[in-house]
Amino acid sequence: MMLSAATLIEHSPDGVLLHDGERIVAANASMLRLVGATHLGQVVGRPVASLFERPYLKCVQWQLLRASAFTDGAQFVHERLYDLDGHVHDVESHARLFFDDDRPMVFLVVHDISARVRDEQRAHEREELERATGERLSARQMAGGIAHVLNNRLQIILGFANLLAEEPLSREQHLDLQQITRAAADGADVTRQLLQVSGSASYVPEPVELASLIPGLVRDLAAAALPASRPVRVDVIPSPAVWLDKEHVRYMLRYLVDNARRATRAGGQILVEVRPRSLDTPYISSLGQRMERGMYATM
Repeated sequence: MMLSAATLIEHSPDGVLLHDGERIVAANASMLRLVGATHLGQVVGRPVASLFERPYLKCVQWQLLRASAFTDGAQFVHERLYDLDGHVHDVESHARLFFDDDRPMVFLVVHDISARVRDEQRAHEREELERATGERLSARQMAGGIAHVLNNRLQIILGFANLLAEEPLSREQHLDLQQITRAAADGADVTRQLLQVSGSASYVPEPVELASLIPGLVRDLAAAALPASRPVRVDVIPSPAVWLDKEHVRYMLRYLVDNARRATRAGGQILVEVRPRSLDTPYISSLGQRMERGMYATM
């Protein structure tokens, strides 16, 4: 059984709309669904320009005035279609001119591409996110590399400054050396922060007994840089294991001992104590952090 053209148009999955350049004359079921209409009376007679955002309909009007029935209409173009509730749909439309009893008409085919546009937008957003993530990663890697180089140089400066501090110097020279040491130490702090931000400085916490860890760290420090004129004594009492990163403890201890060494006269002694401490009531630390009741280890 052969179906009529009108039946084929009515059952087309694409929206089909007839207009005279100004107002809608007819529409198929797919077009009604696309604009959110339940019956033809809601669409017929409406200005066709009220449904479309783009000014392409002006081109159609120009064709109505100057073209013939045999002129091909525009190719499929991306449009934005407003439904009756004001929601916007991305569509592709194709217009063809024809004459109905010498009356110029436009046969408009509308294909809903909202899902495709959403998928393309999501793909674009993923690409932008990946690009931004890659740029941040590159910046972090660059910051980490620079921080490593600077930190190595600053540690050399601090090492030589410590050696110079043992030499007989004038008061003015000692003051100058203190300025050098302070500036290098501040710079080293900044590089360590850069390493943390870049992710190059790892943080791997584990249960650690300070009473076992600290004596070994002090021996390493004494062998590496501390002068014999300012020995470091360690006094430990077994304490609860604490959850921390050993490398962070190493850095903290080196920083504290170095400060103590610079504040201690020749012949003096530096004491590192490790003690357990029980908090019977909650305690607010100097950083404003709340420490609950319980057993702690102190250094």
